[in-house]
Amino acid sequence: MKLWIAEKPSVAKAICAELGIVKKGAGFNECKGGNVVTWCFGHLLEQAEPDFYTDADIPVNKKGKKIWRMKDLPIFPKIWKLNAKNDKGVKAQLKTIKGLLVRADIVVNCGDPDREGQLLVDEILEFFKYRKSVQRFWVSAQDSASIRKGLASLQPNAKFKGMKLAAEGRSRADWLLGMNLTRALTLAHSTKQQRRLIAVGRVQTPTLALVAQRDESVKNFKPVPFYNLRSLLSNGSASFTATWKPSEGQIGLDSEKRLISNEEAKKLFNELSNAQSATVLKAEKTAKKTSQPKVFSLADIQLEASNRFGFTAQETLDTCQSLYEVHKIAS
Repeated sequence: MKLWIAEKPSVAKAICAELGIVKKGAGFNECKGGNVVTWCFGHLLEQAEPDFYTDADIPVNKKGKKIWRMKDLPIFPKIWKLNAKNDKGVKAQLKTIKGLLVRADIVVNCGDPDREGQLLVDEILEFFKYRKSVQRFWVSAQDSASIRKGLASLQPNAKFKGMKLAAEGRSRADWLLGMNLTRALTLAHSTKQQRRLIAVGRVQTPTLALVAQRDESVKNFKPVPFYNLRSLLSNGSASFTATWKPSEGQIGLDSEKRLISNEEAKKLFNELSNAQSATVLKAEKTAKKTSQPKVFSLADIQLEASNRFGFTAQETLDTCQSLYEVHKIAS
């Protein structure tokens, strides 16, 4: 049996449409030629909590969780542990996949064509200790032509091990920073009477810091007038506008090389106004190529749709998802 594991039901549906469904099951479809297609709902597994790695004799709280103690930090797992997400649907689907893996002679990783898509299926195979042949299905769209091309060009899954390791490294880095720093800062800024949770994330925290710094600079912004000097020049047959640029040692400039001195601006204006001629020291003509516009990222198209049509971010997301899954005209 050849088992195809898709990252999401929509991809599984597209693959089944090309393979030809023979029988539908609970969480899988049997297709022609001894093929069986099953699917995930994104990541079905998640990193174990710190309680799994800390000493067994640590006291527990009312909820049965081990209490946080500064002396237990930092927590560095020697052997990383994954658990099924605490969701009935996820656990049922994992049970289905486990049963199918027992029967499978070949597995095809049908995760999305990126690092997370590679890891998402690979970690399930490792979780259930699958050791037989594994292939990789690699497509970036769900239209019939793309699916057929992907079916005809399967590759060894081992070829993509680097992508899996990169995603795994990202996941573990998130865990190490988030779990350890959240506990450390929370404990450092809490008292016996009150705990103040300070959540730290590898991406969340520096991004939030950038937003906070920008918000602070906008709030404390003080407008400062500066001067631009321009001159209309002509050689008798053609005219153009020249912009004054400061030379080295020019006085009256701020840290961004802008002219902020009113006195110096008036002085330069009078000098330039009284000049009868100017010399062009250098002129260049450069041929330039304009590349085609880049395709939209989700953030870019949400911004564009908001500016043009007043769509909310969710409305744009729902529309894009429909174009991708239902109409198959977006990748």
